[in-house]
Amino acid sequence: MRLSRMVRCCITTLLLIASVSAAPVDDWTSRTVIYQLLTDRFALADGHADTCDTGNCPYGNYCGGTYGGIIERLDYIQDLGMNAVWISPIPANRPCGYHGYWAVDWDWTNEHFGDAADLKNLTATLHSHGMHVMVDMVANHNGPGKVPDGHPFTEQDHYHPRCTIDFSSQRSIERCWLVDLPDLNTENGFVSDYLADWVVRQVDEYGFDGIRYDTVPYVPKWHWKRVADRLAGGGRNGTYTLGEILIGNRGADYLAGYQYDAQYGPILDGLLNYPLYFALVNSFARGQSLWGLSSALQETFGTYRRPAALGNFVDNHDEGRFLQMNPSHALYMSALAVVMATTGVPIVYYGSEQGLTQDPDGSRGADNQKRQPLWRTGYNKSHPLYRFISRLARLRTQGLFDGTQRELWVLSNIYLFTRGERVLIVTSNLGDGQSLDITLPPSNVPDAFRRDGDITVCDLLLGDGQGRGEGDGCVRVANVNRDGLHVHIDGGMPQVLMVVSSTRQARRMPVLAK
Repeated sequence: MRLSRMVRCCITTLLLIASVSAAPVDDWTSRTVIYQLLTDRFALADGHADTCDTGNCPYGNYCGGTYGGIIERLDYIQDLGMNAVWISPIPANRPCGYHGYWAVDWDWTNEHFGDAADLKNLTATLHSHGMHVMVDMVANHNGPGKVPDGHPFTEQDHYHPRCTIDFSSQRSIERCWLVDLPDLNTENGFVSDYLADWVVRQVDEYGFDGIRYDTVPYVPKWHWKRVADRLAGGGRNGTYTLGEILIGNRGADYLAGYQYDAQYGPILDGLLNYPLYFALVNSFARGQSLWGLSSALQETFGTYRRPAALGNFVDNHDEGRFLQMNPSHALYMSALAVVMATTGVPIVYYGSEQGLTQDPDGSRGADNQKRQPLWRTGYNKSHPLYRFISRLARLRTQGLFDGTQRELWVLSNIYLFTRGERVLIVTSNLGDGQSLDITLPPSNVPDAFRRDGDITVCDLLLGDGQGRGEGDGCVRVANVNRDGLHVHIDGGMPQVLMVVSSTRQARRMPVLAK
């Protein structure tokens, strides 16, 4: 619908929007957990029908998810422990653009998701529940179709001439077409100005707290810098920006150049940490050595100016779901534990909490297979992965992972690290049903554990919150300062270990009461 239809928005919603401002990067980097969803695939509004099997779109039909559906299922997201939601791009799309990446009219909203009033109601509702809203945005291209076409880019010189990308040339990456997508000519003053101003208008209009930018390296750095400068003006409190860079054979140093560039200075707050993602998949899903994970983390800390602003993930809408690659829940939980506990902003892809793998129907393409409608799962809050992610997320949002990260112990099948000196994270790639005993020497034990007398150590991932006891995730350990710390990995499951003064203290911890 035309954006001018925002007059339909109720007075209450307008007041809520007026009362919130964008969220600066510091609000995201410590205790935020992002839930990434596809607006079309997360939730049907009351009375709406599932339309996934209606239509002839070659790469997937609109299924019927809406902004109203997200509001109606907000309790599901909150109970999962999430405090930020990443939604799909909002402009009107070409037919079949259920994902939002095929814009055709930048001044209309995608009527399949709802109108401007519905979108304002969504952001206002999330803000009223203390949650951030991140929106996906595209600056590289319009949806597939003839050129010139699509409002407001109606002139031939609004687009680069069609050519095939030579990925060895950055100039070619920025000026040629990605697949069949008409490449917007940001060297054209009207195009660059419009795109930069459009971003600011959406933040001001809807109160978005964060932006995920699609296809970042296909657009020149100077344009991203221009957008950043405009976002920083106008009295705004800051808007967290997270960029996607997905090009083969590009390491962390290439990505880091979009966080800070020697010529342009600071550009984006953070990037999706794809090098870490590939290390997680290789180490946990494919059974490669966990030294690969260690190397990726060391590269992260040694390359980026601000590792805490990076987005960490193990599933998303572009990559195959972890459980499709390896069905082991223990391995998946270990990978999720690293995502949630390591430095950076953790991102959980919708459906991970229901153990989604891949739609067996591949007739509409691989991307559509990993973007199933969540309502077909029944939103089961008792699913073991839902409960596990919920507990991990609450550890994150309550500050258990705030401390400095330190690698503690690495073997080919074991990876241990600390956050501060009181929380020890234990992961392995042993897999379901596999167990192992290790003993950390006193010199490798965190300070809070290294005592001469007895201590009580609790695994914060165990227990159901109904009265933890000595046999329910907590054990007494003696003389760690002399003998080291014995760790038993049971069934290949990850652990988050913490010293407490007593099991009574453990029962009083907020996260253990959930």
